Amino acid sequence: MNRYFFHLRHADGTLADEEGDEFDTLEQAKSHALEAVRELLAERIKRGNTVNDDFMDATDEGGRVYFSVSFLEVVKAQLNK
Repeated sequence: MNRYFFHLRHADGTLADEEGDEFDTLEQAKSHALEAVRELLAERIKRGNTVNDDFMDATDEGGRVYFSVSFLEVVKAQLNK
């Protein structure tokens, strides 16, 4: 199992994930990140907040970025369904 850290990056800085989560595969980590971004977006929309192009960056313990999920790209993908 690999530990992935899911940091929230936005215009004002980065909110670091200090604990991380373990997954067997990179695909499982991507699915987790996508679901987490969807939940964050839903909360923002419910509160009437603007959806900015924030990102969730998945890294290893050393800070190597495996992938990033764009909040706006997630919204666009949902609208195109």
